[in-house]
Amino acid sequence: MPLNERDRIEILMMIGVGDRMRTQQEVCRLFHEMHPDREPVSQSTVSRIERKYRELGHVRDAPRQGRPKINENVQQDVILSALENPHCTVRQVSRDLNIGKSSVKYHPYRVRLIHELAEDDFDRRTEFCEYMMDHNNQNNGFIANILFSDEATFFLNGHVNRQNTRYWSQENLHWMQEYHTQHPQKVNVWAGIPEVSISTVGEKKLVTKFLETGSVLDIKKSKKLLNEDYAASVLELHSVREAPKLSLRKRAIETEIKNLNRNTYLGMLQNFLTDKLDELPLSYRTRIFFQQDGCPAHHAVTVRNWLNSEFNEHWIGRDGPILWPPRSPDLTILDFYLWGCLKQIVYREPLENDEEQLKTMIQNAVKSLSMEEIRNSFNESRARIEICAEKGGALFE
Repeated sequence: MPLNERDRIEILMMIGVGDRMRTQQEVCRLFHEMHPDREPVSQSTVSRIERKYRELGHVRDAPRQGRPKINENVQQDVILSALENPHCTVRQVSRDLNIGKSSVKYHPYRVRLIHELAEDDFDRRTEFCEYMMDHNNQNNGFIANILFSDEATFFLNGHVNRQNTRYWSQENLHWMQEYHTQHPQKVNVWAGIPEVSISTVGEKKLVTKFLETGSVLDIKKSKKLLNEDYAASVLELHSVREAPKLSLRKRAIETEIKNLNRNTYLGMLQNFLTDKLDELPLSYRTRIFFQQDGCPAHHAVTVRNWLNSEFNEHWIGRDGPILWPPRSPDLTILDFYLWGCLKQIVYREPLENDEEQLKTMIQNAVKSLSMEEIRNSFNESRARIEICAEKGGALFE
């Protein structure tokens, strides 16, 4: 424990003056006898204290270099300001208190958007995690046999993260960024990550597929429905006030054409995934468990029937042999690792209005991922499953 100013003065008194001066060894022994619970002082410490007193006339600490210490009253004012308005910016606090921004010792944490869990989700998540841990303990490497899959959307007209892109101002300047079209062009990407194939084949087997906005048959049917519905509505139109309803109906059908549907997803499974699975070693192919979340396209009867025939009881999903818990993106590798990593790479540079360029950049981003990163993501998945079970299914991020 370092000596304070009072301890140094006490040591000076023990040294004495005139003919009654003690040696440094005697001072050390006397100080230890008076403070047996403290660390003994050394003779060099006693000598340094005596020399400082003779040279400076005091034993106080020298002024410290660097930034001056913040006044305690200012620190209290900062705390009160943060308690009164937790959403206040660092700049505003420093301006109101007339101090530097570095003196505000509070960190401006950002709001993180997460899925809200329903009442039954906690039990479902707990049961799923316990099931996974039990099977992984019984069959070492069970989680490594899972082919995690998911879809993500990459927008062509630039990536604007409103949480990271901001401006400082006293007033709202209504800062905007223009889009190229009314409905932003986008590329839907499906990806699947198996772990065992990485070590078995000796190369990266992260498979990706660009999902089209719908099969030709679906688009033709939807357009026919759109035209028929629009024509029928025009014939029944009696007032101009009904026109907005027609526009909304037309826009709803057009949006349906652009989004992922069951036929597009099933076609991808039958034509693309099957070929990719045939490239895997037979020993792994027979052990693989296919995983998907519970989005409507995945839950279609035709999709589930195909999964039952293709994977038998070896698939995980909504109403599947192994139930995937709803609202659980924190448990799948693609949500907590892959998509964020790929988008960070793709949107590192500004994009041109070129869909093929966007696809090329996504493919290059996939190739840039290392096998070590993918293995680490599986280890992270195991850890997350254990934490989720310990938390009773609650969100843990």
